[in-house]
Amino acid sequence: MPPTGFVYMVAAARKAGFDCVIHDAWLKNHPLEQAAREVCSNVMDGDIVGVQMFQDTVGWVRKFVRGIKQWSRAKVVVGGPYVTALGDAARAEVGADVGVRYEADSDIGFMIDQIIHSTIPRTFDMSFADVNKIPIPEWDSVRLPEYWPYLYQVSTPTMGKRIGVVQRSRGCVFRCTYCASRATTGHRVRIRDDDNVLEEVNYLRKHWGMDELWFADDNTIADYTRGVELFEKLAPLGLHIRLPLGVRWENVDNTMAHTMERAGVYFTGIGIESGNPRMLKRIKKSLDQDRTRGAIEILDKHNITTIGFFIFGLPTETREEMEDTVRWALNTRLHHAQFGVFIPYPGAEDYYERSLLPQAELVKIQRNATLRFYFRLRIVRSFIRRFQWSQIRAIWGHPWVKAWRSTPKLWARKERA
Repeated sequence: MPPTGFVYMVAAARKAGFDCVIHDAWLKNHPLEQAAREVCSNVMDGDIVGVQMFQDTVGWVRKFVRGIKQWSRAKVVVGGPYVTALGDAARAEVGADVGVRYEADSDIGFMIDQIIHSTIPRTFDMSFADVNKIPIPEWDSVRLPEYWPYLYQVSTPTMGKRIGVVQRSRGCVFRCTYCASRATTGHRVRIRDDDNVLEEVNYLRKHWGMDELWFADDNTIADYTRGVELFEKLAPLGLHIRLPLGVRWENVDNTMAHTMERAGVYFTGIGIESGNPRMLKRIKKSLDQDRTRGAIEILDKHNITTIGFFIFGLPTETREEMEDTVRWALNTRLHHAQFGVFIPYPGAEDYYERSLLPQAELVKIQRNATLRFYFRLRIVRSFIRRFQWSQIRAIWGHPWVKAWRSTPKLWARKERA
């Protein structure tokens, strides 16, 4: 995905009078040491190097920070959900000079001033931003076409080719015990005004020829009325629209689905997590199973491909309760199902909880559930009906596959086999 958070920060920093450059080491496929050296070659004493840190990138960030300190005198700042959840302990874990919690674009000028004048390692608490007061993201700070090959989907192909990613809202009001969203983005949903969103959409259309729009929101239609109004305004633009993180079941009815279809929405998801009533109550998932099944049928009727998100190995969940989840998924009009395995995230209520079954056993259950879901006549027929030859091109041209094809050792191993 394009680094949406950094693109917002660049816009806020430039407005405050600072210059910023984004270096995406993952996109450039740069080894850690090369990434650190390249960054150091472009910074001077007194500059600030900011790094986004997630739970699964702590080791990488620790080594990267060490490299920056070895080859430059820049101050290293870490931020992101991991730092927001764990505070100064996360900063100290990787040896950064400064940590930043919450949303830096809320007042980036103040933050940079504090960092510059800070003489001891510490972590600053920012606030949650007013999404209508922060600048429109600076999408000229990255080259969007470089990300498109990674966004083209294999099992669910994109309808367009020039993709723009827009974040319409931040925050979540729900209290799911496995999720850290409330801790990292706030418990109040902050929604951008339609004019604010359309300004960014029109910029992406004009400068990058965008023909497909993705909304990077936890729940794109958190507010039913405002959701309908936005889709009505998007309809004349003729875009293909994808809601990869999904929608809430209670906001899906025929009016909403019809408006979404007219606007160009062709793909969305619904977070279901479990098909067992006890587990839904245990994880504080406010979900009505019958109405959720009805919402999926409505989306299907309006030609919107829908994926269901499920989790195996939730705390206290038994093997029999996982089987309830599989049976529930099989008894719906879902086109796709993503069966995940529980991961405890910092900031989530269940961070210190663990699954009853070992990881290896959960992976077996996950694989079995995936095979049972997809190897059914209805799903195979649906796949064939929706299949596009562009999927083959997308697979063959995907950067990861191209890297695999260009690695002599792998080809040699294949030939020997």
